[in-house]
Amino acid sequence: SLYDMLNQHYSYLGEQRCVRLCVGKNSKTCFVHQDFRAVVIVEDKQAYNDLPAPFLNRFEKQVLLKQDILNGAQKYTALKIREFISEFSQTQVRETVAVRNGFIGHNRDLPNSL
Repeated sequence: SLYDMLNQHYSYLGEQRCVRLCVGKNSKTCFVHQDFRAVVIVEDKQAYNDLPAPFLNRFEKQVLLKQDILNGAQKYTALKIREFISEFSQTQVRETVAVRNGFIGHNRDLPNSL
């Protein structure tokens, strides 16, 4: 199974490592390169809410936000976009309009991705 590979439970055919991978009713013996590394990229909400803990525990965890890869000018632009969104959400009658109603697809990381 996939967990055999993640747990590094390899079989050896001669000097080559291999693992039996099963998907549904199908299974296949696959060779595993000596330098093989698995990288799983998921959204934080998916990791916390949808993925089983035993699966996640097999990996080193890193959190990478879009803001972490922005340079100074890009961070300044993202700040200005946040300010614009905040001002845009205020109406003349001092009521606040939900940001999601003014910006379709808005999420907390949107200004960093623009």
